[in-house]
Amino acid sequence: MHLDDLPVVLAVQERDIDLLILEELHATPAFAAWWAALLGLSGATFDGAWHSVSNADGETDVLLRVHVGQERIGVLIENKIAACEQHEQDVRYHRRGAQGLKDAWFDRYLTCIVAPQTYLAGLADDSRYDARVPYESIAAWFAEQPGARATWRCRVMHEAVTQGRRSYVKVVSEAVTAFHRDYHAYLCRTQPTLRMVPPTEKGARGHWVIVQAQGWPPGLWLNHHMSSKGGDHVDLGLKGFTQSDISSRVGELPSDIIPLTSGKQAGLSIRVPTIDFKGSVAAQIDALDEVFAAMLRLVPYARYFV
Repeated sequence: MHLDDLPVVLAVQERDIDLLILEELHATPAFAAWWAALLGLSGATFDGAWHSVSNADGETDVLLRVHVGQERIGVLIENKIAACEQHEQDVRYHRRGAQGLKDAWFDRYLTCIVAPQTYLAGLADDSRYDARVPYESIAAWFAEQPGARATWRCRVMHEAVTQGRRSYVKVVSEAVTAFHRDYHAYLCRTQPTLRMVPPTEKGARGHWVIVQAQGWPPGLWLNHHMSSKGGDHVDLGLKGFTQSDISSRVGELPSDIIPLTSGKQAGLSIRVPTIDFKGSVAAQIDALDEVFAAMLRLVPYARYFV
């Protein structure tokens, strides 16, 4: 093998990309404006960027703040090369954004995940990040800039894309796959008004199920979140609505139905019994019956948003 054929960086780490992005945001106003424009923030100007900002709900890899007119907007950026998402990592980004609002760090916030396109394509359909930025798009931006420095940064981004393509391989879990298959069969057998797409092979973190009611249009769904640590819940997802839309359309809710908002998506949530998604469906029938009952309780609320 020729030396020129070897990767310039043997292993690009996520921290390497964090710092590359952070430096470019600070050093090049046009890069910050370009990034903000990807999120629909036209005319934005740079107002600071920070690395590894943490609180009780976890860590934001890069926090960008921009001005649009008189409004300060925070952009909370999660960076991935190949590592699997942590449980409810997207939701916790919104919790940190909400805390930032309370702390007056910004007036509004958006969440964003940046990763190779192959990684982004594998995200769940109900992922709650407000925006997805492919590494390939960042590399293309650098490719359009003059000078050796931009050429080098473009090369590093391409190295990370190649590395992510090699590294990101879903390891199929037979137990989780069997659980989803049996969950689907039991739902079809007992809930004629609910629909679930036949499941594909699942990895070890396949902790959610998406269900729709018969006749529902796109943008409405029921999401069953499961966790081995408890706190399971069923959500009625309402894409394009806010929590204020819920209160104005629905009015007062029963005490156990909780309105929630994550970025551009609102919803209604009910706590349900904990389900072991690596265990047997047959051993958890009673708990699953309660989950399905919670789904059916949420279905009538969809009429307010169709």
